[in-house]
Order: sequence, then C-alpha cells, then structure tokens
Amino acid sequence: MTKKFLFKIFNCDIQAPFAVMTDDSSAMKLALRKIWPNTRQLLCHFHVGQAEWRWLTAKINNIP
Repeated sequence: MTKKFLFKIFNCDIQAPFAVMTDDSSAMKLALRKIWPNTRQLLCHFHVGQAEWRWLTAKINNIP
C-alpha cells in the first residue's frame, strides 16, 4: 500500500492522522509506518478476538 493507493481510495491527499485502527495485517502495518511514521497504530479488538477464536478452534493446536 502506498500513499498513491490511499489517495486513490479516499480521493484526496490525506494528512497524517493521529491514529489508525487496523487488523493485525503486517503488510498494512508496514505500509502505514512507511507513509505516516508518526501515526499511532491500534489493533481492532474484534479482529484480535476473532484471531484468538480461530486459533483456539483450529484442530492443529490440539485445544480440547
């Protein structure tokens, strides 16, 4: 993701926001850090819980 891509999505030149909430996508986190290095990155509680549930219910992890 680049600033050009964000410009295309939002159709404007976006100033750096104070904070951005995302899921735990490493690609998204790296892109945001590159574009807006001083912006605080927050994790979405819903997506964190969803990832935990998927891990707990995955048979490969042998959780009874």
